[in-house]
Amino acid sequence: MKIALFAALLSVVAASASADAFENASAQIVQLSARSAALRGLVQVQPLLVRGNPNRRGIATIKGAVNNFGFELTINKATGEVTGASNQAGISLQIDYEAGTIKGGANRTPVGLVFDENAGTVKGGASYAPVDLTYDEKTHTVSGALGLAPFKLTYDRAAGTITGYANNSGVSLTYDEVTGVLKGGANRTGFSLTIDNLTIDQVLAKYAFVIFARVP
Repeated sequence: MKIALFAALLSVVAASASADAFENASAQIVQLSARSAALRGLVQVQPLLVRGNPNRRGIATIKGAVNNFGFELTINKATGEVTGASNQAGISLQIDYEAGTIKGGANRTPVGLVFDENAGTVKGGASYAPVDLTYDEKTHTVSGALGLAPFKLTYDRAAGTITGYANNSGVSLTYDEVTGVLKGGANRTGFSLTIDNLTIDQVLAKYAFVIFARVP
């Protein structure tokens, strides 16, 4: 009888201990779940973000020969600083992306331009002459007036050619998208440039005024 009673008491104690252990384990599971949910919430609220404009990163260059003279542009996309040389004269320009302006000097003359990237326009003055150019991204054509003369260039991507007229003379160039080499004839002279870290569309839309400028 005493043995049976003792066994019964042991069973009750064991059951109680098991219940306490279960409750403690359950409480720990609840706490871990809560912590896990909190951590997931933190990850969702504070994701790793990478911000920046890929069109305004790094250094771009345009180098070679235009008008039988050495030509070089170095463009800091982030700061908008443009330096180099053309027609045996220095180039020092500042692009203000917020104001939409290009100011400085080129070909020993002042440059003062206003551009609208959405409309594709560049207008103002350079090389003591008016600049009024519009780039159509659908047809890859920049047209208008540059250096007191009608101006029009069209890029045929399939053929790899740029044709048109500038400074009252024909322009016939070929462009290799792989090597970035742009060469042929313009301004009645040989023409050879290598473009790095810029698309040909960006060159035509924003830098045609200095590349194809009339020599003062």
